[in-house]
Amino acid sequence: MQSVSTAKQSHHRLAIIVKLAFGLVAAWCALDAQAATIYSYQAGVAGGGTNAQAPGQQVTTPSGGPWDSIVFNFYDNSGNPVALGTIFLLSQSYSGTASALSSSTTGFIASAVGGGLGGVYTFASSVTLQPNTAYYFYNSALSPGEWGNNANFSSIGSGYQGYGAANGGVTLTYTTRPFAQAFNLTGTTVAAPEPHPAVLISTALLALGILGRKQNARRMVAYAGSVRPGRDESTSNGTTPCITVANEAANSV
Repeated sequence: MQSVSTAKQSHHRLAIIVKLAFGLVAAWCALDAQAATIYSYQAGVAGGGTNAQAPGQQVTTPSGGPWDSIVFNFYDNSGNPVALGTIFLLSQSYSGTASALSSSTTGFIASAVGGGLGGVYTFASSVTLQPNTAYYFYNSALSPGEWGNNANFSSIGSGYQGYGAANGGVTLTYTTRPFAQAFNLTGTTVAAPEPHPAVLISTALLALGILGRKQNARRMVAYAGSVRPGRDESTSNGTTPCITVANEAANSV
């Protein structure tokens, strides 16, 4: 009867371990963030932009992050996404021509090929943007109907300087412009590393082991208080209840 009870207790504790481990895994999975806008600028009246310029834009990321799965696009003067040519992501401003942009450009982080009119630039998943950091996006191609915002440039604040390279940047260089390009930048917040299932199970086992030891200790104390001096406490199998309880405690952990 005692062995049956011990087996039931073991199965019950195993079930608790499994449920606890899966619960922890589910909790971690639920923390995975969804893609969200890091910064988007479309306010005000279109003006100042021209399709004779290759556009560039400084973007200072907000607090939070970091972000991966980075997607970027400009907008045309009708508010449609524009992603022509190749976009270059740099860690500093650039004053050369659009045609000279390459992976050898100082401050180069990554590049992405655009999806054309109505498309976006999608960077490799390994590209990560840090919070409160200035990044620079330079397009190697002309942006038809480029939307550069003169009217509300001051409202966007510092850290969002617009750039343009006249004649498409073939021979003329990028310079600062009195407007910010209309753009959209999205990414996915990088989640904390998910713990290995073995770690979760080990943690659950440790917690249950501590709980089991505390319960067994209370049983030993309770038994010791119930034994009366001079009484034969031997059991039918020749062992004392104290030894039996100790064996049960050892088997139940």
